[in-house]
Amino acid sequence: MVQTCYTVVLGYIAYLLNKVSKE
Repeated sequence: MVQTCYTVVLGYIAYLLNKVSKE
């Protein structure tokens, strides 16, 4: 359960970094 939440957080951070890099 904790691992799933951690994976979601990492995925969200990666999404934000990708969005910032694009701009």
